[in-house]
Amino acid sequence: MSTVSNPTYRSVALAALFCAAFVLYGGVGAAWGQSSPDGLFATGLDLDGVDDYVEVADAASLNTYATTNEITLEYWLYPRSTATTQDIIAKRDASNVGGFVHEYDTTAGALRCLVYMPSPTGSNNSTWPYIDIPYTANQWVHVAMTYSDATGLRVYKDGVLVSSLAVTGTLNSVVSAMRFGVNSMSLTSFSNAILDEVRLWSV
Repeated sequence: MSTVSNPTYRSVALAALFCAAFVLYGGVGAAWGQSSPDGLFATGLDLDGVDDYVEVADAASLNTYATTNEITLEYWLYPRSTATTQDIIAKRDASNVGGFVHEYDTTAGALRCLVYMPSPTGSNNSTWPYIDIPYTANQWVHVAMTYSDATGLRVYKDGVLVSSLAVTGTLNSVVSAMRFGVNSMSLTSFSNAILDEVRLWSV
């Protein structure tokens, strides 16, 4: 396993976008073992499902969604396998307090998009309300999750609303790294996929 302490993603637009753009370029994150294959738009993050992941240290700019109480997380995903549980993007601590998590759940047979709320109303899963969306291996898919008090939790697949959940609550700021391609509580559930054009908004 190789370690790259200052990865450069060239033309890949892996970004956490808030009021101003925050781009995952050298000095901001650290990447372990990943390479830059053909993405949907130029190059993307190639995660091998064995030991590859990208970690972004916690920063105030990664938690502004908790201030606005609105969040949008979107990305392009090329999953190579649906055989195992795989964490795509996650920000939560070792006590399972988040944050947010997007992971492929083998029991559901779908991508599970979760957001953490300490005391939600209308949740389908205690403090982690979620929406599942199916996807097919070896095909590009665009995923977008949004939350606001006005609209509740919504998830879109390729620009089309898949489902919504009439949940309300307070989004939670957590002191924890954001990880791409691995469980954010422990180094497990590695993703076998390509990620491209990741964006996190506080709207």
